[in-house]
Amino acid sequence: MNKVQNIFLVLILCYVSVNAQTKVFKPTKQDVKTVSKFDGKKDFDDSFTRKTKPNNGSNTGKDYKFISVENDTTFVDTTLSIKKEYQHNYLRKDYFELLPFSNTGQVFNKLGYDFSENSSAFSRFGAQAKHIDYAEVSDIKYYNVPTPLTELFFKTTMEQGQLADVLFTANTSPQLNIALTYKGLRSLGKYRHMRTNGSKFAASVNYNTKSKRYFIKTHFAVQSIENQENGGVNDSLVVYFENKDEDFKDRARFDMNFEDAENKLSAKRFYINHYVNVFKQKDSLRNYSFKIGHIANIEDKKYQFNQTTENTFFGDAFQSAISDEVRLEQFYNEGFASFENNKLGNISVNAGYTDYNYGYNSLVFLDNVNIPNRIKGGFASYGANYKNSFGKLQLVGSFKSNLSED
Repeated sequence: MNKVQNIFLVLILCYVSVNAQTKVFKPTKQDVKTVSKFDGKKDFDDSFTRKTKPNNGSNTGKDYKFISVENDTTFVDTTLSIKKEYQHNYLRKDYFELLPFSNTGQVFNKLGYDFSENSSAFSRFGAQAKHIDYAEVSDIKYYNVPTPLTELFFKTTMEQGQLADVLFTANTSPQLNIALTYKGLRSLGKYRHMRTNGSKFAASVNYNTKSKRYFIKTHFAVQSIENQENGGVNDSLVVYFENKDEDFKDRARFDMNFEDAENKLSAKRFYINHYVNVFKQKDSLRNYSFKIGHIANIEDKKYQFNQTTENTFFGDAFQSAISDEVRLEQFYNEGFASFENNKLGNISVNAGYTDYNYGYNSLVFLDNVNIPNRIKGGFASYGANYKNSFGKLQLVGSFKSNLSED
């Protein structure tokens, strides 16, 4: 066979392979839309206990469910569209309103503002620029699938690096689903001393009893992102960058402000959310339920900045070598009660307690003033939530207050 015939045969095999895969799922527009727990009269408690179908090729995309901690559910999306092209990146989402830096895995400048970001009743950890790809509790997904599902994502990065993102999930029984995800990154970058390393592992479990009385979602996550810092191009060479000088097409030729600094954000978290259906009535006239549950979240974050020699780029330093570390250990416990009705919506009340330990690795004595390096304490909180849908309009409200003097 000549070269043209070989190419033609490869194209035919690729077409057959893709066509065989698309016949399994056959997603429609309804398959990929986000479905709220409170749309219409659907009760997504049933989504956790759907009996596993035999793998006879009759499963569609809507049978592979991705469930948030709030029970909002989406389906696997096997369509090929321009939207997928915009998501083929480090964050796995559209970069709209985000301005990335020059290397994969660095920080992003936000060009928009999200009013829901500051809704927490507790002060946030510092180094928020490093949290652009940090998996919060709301970012962890739980699954319900008729057959094992695997997603593999791979992309080369800037100068000697790769990005890989892997998902594996399976139902060991109609009541129990487990999922493992891992994301790994290494990218050298086009400029000197700006290498990035990162990893993110999460294991989630979604379980309910056959009687549909007890439900639990839990996960364990370990994350880290490490960056070399160079302070940007030296001021004396900026003119060559702006004028696109031919001698500096190779970005590694630029002298940077410094080449001996690194920072790292690392975190571990254990989360559990479980509840019991005290009673549940579902018939042609009434559809309501009452639940009592508990949430626990244990999280340990640490941010480090190290530099071997002192520089004046960020101002005067107390020491010739910089070694800063800040750490937050937080333990949150919450009890809640929830009532749901197909007309009134979902009303829940909660009470919680937060224990925290937040501090740096050194004390500061400045002008006869002692600045402590650590704050410890605990406080109680209470709140309420409301959700309801009216056709395509969804109403969501939340209130929370801390019982603390500080």
